[in-house]
Amino acid sequence: MGSLCIADLLRRVNTLELYYVRGGWVPSDLEARHTFTLLDWCTNPEQAYGLSLVALIAAFCFTIGVQTKLAHGITWLCLIS
Repeated sequence: MGSLCIADLLRRVNTLELYYVRGGWVPSDLEARHTFTLLDWCTNPEQAYGLSLVALIAAFCFTIGVQTKLAHGITWLCLIS
């Protein structure tokens, strides 16, 4: 399951700036306000890449079994964002 999360995160990296940053094609300002996402706080691409890196590290830890419950929670929170 962790390797599937890693594959999904690596697939999203190519289009990160287009969809998940305020200056992209679909700015985060236009999203519905009843949704929760950590990416609302990302105003520039570096922050979005940083959040993706945190998710990638958590997914890797989840895959190899290091702090599994914590890694699962962080991975889940980052992926639904």
